[in-house]
Order: sequence, then C-alpha cells, then structure tokens
Amino acid sequence: PLQGLQIMTNHFPDISGTIQISANVDGTTTKPDIHGEILLDQIGFTIPELSQKLHDLSGRILITPEVLIVEKIEGNLDTGQIELSGNVTLKDLNPEKIKLDLSARALPVKVPDTLNVLVQSNLSLSGTLDKAILQGDLIILEGVYYKDIHINLVEGITQRRRQIAPEKPPATHPMLKNLDLDISIRRRNPLLVDNN
Repeated sequence: PLQGLQIMTNHFPDISGTIQISANVDGTTTKPDIHGEILLDQIGFTIPELSQKLHDLSGRILITPEVLIVEKIEGNLDTGQIELSGNVTLKDLNPEKIKLDLSARALPVKVPDTLNVLVQSNLSLSGTLDKAILQGDLIILEGVYYKDIHINLVEGITQRRRQIAPEKPPATHPMLKNLDLDISIRRRNPLLVDNN
C-alpha cells in the first residue's frame, strides 16, 4: 500500500492503492540489463492544485534497457475518464524519444473561484527532452466562468493599475522550455459567463 511511502504521503496525504514492482537486473554496473514491470492497482489521491480526486488508476508499465512501455493506464478524475499509453525509447537508461497518447472523456476541470468546464481530449506528446510537441484536440463540452470582475470606469480611464505586465519566469525543465503546442480547442456548447 502506498501509505507506507513517506515521499508520496507528504505530497498526497490521502493516497491509496497498490503499486507492485518486479525487476530483474543483470549485466554490469556500466551497462545494466534491466527488465521490469510496474503494476498500478486502484491508485487514488487528491490533486492539491485542483482539489479534485484522481481515483481507480490502474495499468501496467514495462521497462527494458531499450524502452519504457506504458500499457493503457486508465483511471478517473472525479467523474471523468482518462487513459494514457505509449512508450519512451531509452539510451543508457535515459529518455531519448517520447511518444505518449492521453485521452480524456467527460473530464471535469475546476479552477477554484473562477471556472468549471467539462472537456474531452485526444492529445499526443512526441519528440525528445530537448524538442517535443504536444498536439491534438480539446473539446469544451460545457462550462461556466463565474469569477466576478470589479471595474471602475472612472478609475480605469484616469489611472493606470500597473506599468508593465509582469514577466513569466522561464521554464526550467528542458522539455517544457522547448515544448511546442499544436492543440485545436473547440466547443460543443457555449461557455456560459455567470458573474457580475
């Protein structure tokens, strides 16, 4: 059970489920020959940033010296369903090429005090750590934006609230720093605005 792993319980105090790891290591210290399997069974935890529960996450990951294979990991985020599959080609046990597919069906995304949407997506991440692309489709099935906006027209005309838009900190992870996005975002129903 995952409750025994201190590093996991620090970040996800309500984590549950089972991870089974089996591995066979041969070869030398400079060229290990690793063959392993990781089984995920009914993993669940709350994602702190979203306050949403990821649950019933199950699947299988195979590891060889040449490739890490994600065999259909399935689960739920609240009432929505997610599925991840693909592979990562390895060179000297380091990621070389990535090809992962993520699909989501009726996935609720909640931004506290701002937005609730229900989405469906088919996304694919491919490339290397130095240059990758995330591409696919994201469909907003329904949603509501409910954050109130405070506008003072007199103040808005006569005063400037900030001089320069703050700069975003640069991405530090090499993959995020050089990640290209090619995502088509569409809507099935109008996004409702219900604020002041």
